[in-house]
Amino acid sequence: MTACFPDSELLVDVSDCITNKAALMTLVPRADVVDDQVLNVVVRMLTRNSKQTQWFLPTSIMQAALEGRMLTSGTTTSLRNNYMRCKVDRVTRIHQPMWCDGHWYLMIIDVPRMKLIYLDSLRDPAQAEARNITMMRVALYLGGLTLGQSWLSGNCSVRPRFSMFDFEDPELPQQDRKLMDCGTVDD
Repeated sequence: MTACFPDSELLVDVSDCITNKAALMTLVPRADVVDDQVLNVVVRMLTRNSKQTQWFLPTSIMQAALEGRMLTSGTTTSLRNNYMRCKVDRVTRIHQPMWCDGHWYLMIIDVPRMKLIYLDSLRDPAQAEARNITMMRVALYLGGLTLGQSWLSGNCSVRPRFSMFDFEDPELPQQDRKLMDCGTVDD
């Protein structure tokens, strides 16, 4: 027998990220994940278990970049302490969930290869340019956010110029729009 919880009851608490039943109910089959609480909990869990040289960023950075607003110093400090666990010149990959026109996709910034990678299992060719522009806005925002000597590991360190990176759009299995199968491939 399963217990019933009110929608507002807290079900997941991962440090600075919390999720309730209503947010987790967006994970049912054939439903849109519209609550970024779920993604932020996953981001926080990935951060805890990843290499220190990888950043998994919450949706708040993407939202601030797209809304053209600055983060408060307290929010920036919290993000830096909880998600950006190495200096910017030491980061190898940045993972940023992206939301555009009711659709989630993933941007990965591959620093050694100098690439902005677009991963989407439900690609819409008509939205390709919009996705690239959105990714560039986030790359520019991250560049501005990480300005200053305190983000670098030393005086001779070189800051990555994320907005100068090339786009990469790898071929991925695509999900069936009717089945919502997330791009799984039959053997």
